[in-house]
Formats: sequence, C-alpha cells, structure tokens
Amino acid sequence: FTGLHASAATVWSNPAGNGSGKSVSSNTWAVGDYYQFVFNTTCYSGISITWDQTGSGTGPRDFKVQYSTNGTIFTDASGVNSTYALIVSNWSAGTPHSEHTRTLDLSGVTALDNQPTVYIRLVDNSTTNINGTAVATGGTDRVDNFIAKGTSMTPTCPADFSVCSNAIPYTLGGATPGGGTYSGPDVSGGQLTSATPGPHVITYTTACGSCNFTVTVV
Repeated sequence: FTGLHASAATVWSNPAGNGSGKSVSSNTWAVGDYYQFVFNTTCYSGISITWDQTGSGTGPRDFKVQYSTNGTIFTDASGVNSTYALIVSNWSAGTPHSEHTRTLDLSGVTALDNQPTVYIRLVDNSTTNINGTAVATGGTDRVDNFIAKGTSMTPTCPADFSVCSNAIPYTLGGATPGGGTYSGPDVSGGQLTSATPGPHVITYTTACGSCNFTVTVV
C-alpha cells in the first residue's frame, strides 16, 4: 500500500477500521490524490477487488478506480463501483458497516490476468465533499479491508478416455487453460503416436502447474 497527496501538509493516521483494528486515514485532499494497492496475479484470472471506504463530512466524496500493470500508465476502470460517492460513517473495530463495502469486477480486463504486478488506485475525482460543499483541508478519507480475488489458472485435465488404434496418431486436447504442452513417453507434437494397446499416461503442463490423464488405446 502507498498513497500520494500533492500537499506535504497531509496528516496520515491509522484510526479504527470497518470492523478491524486499524485503517488508513488522511486529510488535505486534492483532485488526483490517491490510495494505491499493489498485488501479484500470477496464475490467476478473472480479477475482482473489494474494499471499504468512508470519510468525514468535509472529506472528499467522489472517487474513481484506476488500474495499471507497470505503475506508470493508468487506465480508468469501468463498470459498477468504478466511480462512486462516499457517505459518512463512524467506523469501529468491532462492528463492520456493509454499506461502505464496494466490489469492482475487473474480470473483463484480461490484461490484469497472470501478472507479476498489478496496481490499483482509488483517486479523488472532484472538489466536492461528502456534505455537498467544498472539500476542507481537515476533511478526512479512510480506507480498509482491500482484497483482490481471482480464479486459479492451475491446469485441469480431461477425464481418462479410450481411442481406437486406427485413430493413432491422435491429437490431444481438452485440458484447460489453453497454451500448455502435452507430454509423455508416447507423445510428440501434441499427439499420441503409439498404437500399442493399453494405457498411456499423458501430462499437461502450463506455467501454473501440471496434471495427468490416461488415454487407453483399444
């Protein structure tokens, strides 16, 4: 986690979170100031994020979400909760308030899948405060419980099956996700090349792991 404010006078603190002992809070907000979260999605796809956020009545109301894979070029997210308006709440360590929890589905942004580094920014998007007037210097914003989720890209093999000897060479398939390699004592170029009757163990390998299945020649 990092944050950036244009003003060097910003005060950073860790008051009670939304059902947790600590959150991150800051004041002296300006348009373009942000909270930033960095995480690894290697071997995960279909990314989504969830976070809690609130502020004081004079703190910033309007935010947008941006994402990047290099920390330099950021893109505005789209979809539900890609832009949002905060409301005031008195957070405490013992009682979470679900009305301050947001989820953004980024599964459509395949550029975030299987990446060594993903950056997410929650960016102040206007000069309006939660009360509807101008953001005040002492107005605060608070964030907590940021979670990134995804679907594992660990390979899955097809169920064992049989082929007739007259179908050899047989082109192997059915393992997911795509892009992996089939191997085994009787495999060459993605094909089972042996017509010898009996079981043949096939291994499917990707950068995220491997699995095995058996093809029986009859």
